[in-house]
Amino acid sequence: MPHAPNKPCLRARLFWLGVIQLHWITAIGVLYAMPRGFPVGHRHWWSNEVIPWMVIAYAVVTTLSAYFMRWRAMVGFMLASPIALIGAAAAGLAMFPVSGRIAGLAVAIVTTLALIGLRREFHPWWPGRRLMLAVIVFPIAFGAALPWTQRAEEPLTLPAGGDAVQLDRSNFERVLPTQAVTPHIRISPNSGDVGARFGTHSVQLSPLLTFESMSPDRCWTNLAPKAYRVAPRRVLVQPSAGEFAYLDLGRSRLRFNPVGDDGIELDATTELSRPAYSHLNSFCQATVTGHRKLSLIFSPAPDKPIDVQYSEYPTGRPGRMAYMDNSGVFHVVQATSGEKGPFHELAAGPLRRGEPLTITLLDEGKPFASMTLADFSAQASTQLSPTAGWGLPVNSIEFSLYDDNPRSLAGIYISLASTSVGRGWDSVGHAAGVYRNRITLRPARGNETSTNNTNQHQ
Repeated sequence: MPHAPNKPCLRARLFWLGVIQLHWITAIGVLYAMPRGFPVGHRHWWSNEVIPWMVIAYAVVTTLSAYFMRWRAMVGFMLASPIALIGAAAAGLAMFPVSGRIAGLAVAIVTTLALIGLRREFHPWWPGRRLMLAVIVFPIAFGAALPWTQRAEEPLTLPAGGDAVQLDRSNFERVLPTQAVTPHIRISPNSGDVGARFGTHSVQLSPLLTFESMSPDRCWTNLAPKAYRVAPRRVLVQPSAGEFAYLDLGRSRLRFNPVGDDGIELDATTELSRPAYSHLNSFCQATVTGHRKLSLIFSPAPDKPIDVQYSEYPTGRPGRMAYMDNSGVFHVVQATSGEKGPFHELAAGPLRRGEPLTITLLDEGKPFASMTLADFSAQASTQLSPTAGWGLPVNSIEFSLYDDNPRSLAGIYISLASTSVGRGWDSVGHAAGVYRNRITLRPARGNETSTNNTNQHQ
């Protein structure tokens, strides 16, 4: 019977130690790329700032055990990685039964191959019972905690409530032409979009709560199968005078009334029968054209106009955005690169729960329209964003030009809870209930006369 060799095969050692080096390389990538600035104890403080250092320490200790020829300890540490993956896969499948299927299968295949390879190459140095118990218990517990750090928290949006949306399916999916509400405002019944002209400027407004990139089980949305990731298409169900009803992810209704010849009051409601988790969504979005140099004034900071600029994605020229924090302060900030932090404050002012938010649109410093949102502050979630970091919440108002021409189309995207700012595909929740979005779109104060004159001149 041949004697066991004094030390493991050099080829096997180099291969498996090379695999171990990938651990600290990956951890360095996480430390560099993922957002930071979370409070101590937050789940993303663990995943983005603490666990990477634990992985680096693990790789160093495993390498040192090989250097000092502690073969049993080296093998024990090598076993810890695939066993931790088993714990992560098991917990992931329990937490994410839909999104975790493919990832769980991939992890199962990788860990099985790794354990077979380790057993074949390092059998004579297999850990004893005590070490093996530690190798199993601690890595499994460590791995099982990883999916928890990526699971969306309970929703903290605050639905305004109201009457349930009643639907009459007798006019299901009728295609209706665009309707004129005033001489300068038109509405599309099938989409609920509103188009308004203010002199040479145009504003296209989408006031209905709309979901994109969803998760069925609070996981990252890019792991969800397409059938679960894409929200149902919005369908017009019940058109009537001054009101449209829709079937979408929930049930929606849009009511509207003209304000003079140049303004409109919108009352959009969406009823969700259960919580909805998504990466991207919009409470309201606006598209602006016809400007030479567009800027915005937010009512909490009325003396600080903010230029709308072109931003790049995923990195490059920085984006600009605004949000309401949990202390009743409204902030306008600029990212460092793309929409990634740290974020630098441009303006701030008070905005308490339930107070209306007005966004005034200016061209070359002159106001031409205003948009007042009566319900944004009352319903927005202020829980910390897992993708933005640096203290930013999940509610956001992002605004930018579509290219670097100052006259290019501009977009304003408003969300009660999303993870569009930052890095990652984490989902965030909207609580079940009825959401309300009352918007008044009209010429900016002091601009009604000039707007009418311009229209008459045209």
